[in-house]
Amino acid sequence: MQQLDGVVSFNEEQSRDLEWRYEVDSDGIGSPLEVMASPVRHSFKLRRAVTYYADLISILGFNSLGINSSQGIPADGTVDGGLLAQAITNPYIFIKKEISPSGGNIVTFYRNCLLGSVMRDTSVVSSLGIYEDASIYYGDRQLFTS
Repeated sequence: MQQLDGVVSFNEEQSRDLEWRYEVDSDGIGSPLEVMASPVRHSFKLRRAVTYYADLISILGFNSLGINSSQGIPADGTVDGGLLAQAITNPYIFIKKEISPSGGNIVTFYRNCLLGSVMRDTSVVSSLGIYEDASIYYGDRQLFTS
């Protein structure tokens, strides 16, 4: 298991596409008859500061060819779209741990995760900042509290 350091924001999202079907006869032209909804997509987006030792691709174990480094090929840490070649048959699990000020913990397991996109942003405001934004789709999640 790898720890993902430098996360500065985390956003969960549920979305789906809607399509309106309209009346086409002469009595009620343009009146919506029904709304067709697609299945719900579950995703989260995270933004993290790129650290000196690893970018997101290296942490997840993918090299520039999209091959998992656990298969014997070392991850080279390059961002060239290779991570989008992650096999659908090889999803992974993200675990998010939140520590409450009152002493309790909330642990969320995101299962069947697949990368949707990763973007690198370099900016100089008061100091140099290099951030990665990732969109990750997941199949299901489970919450545990203690």
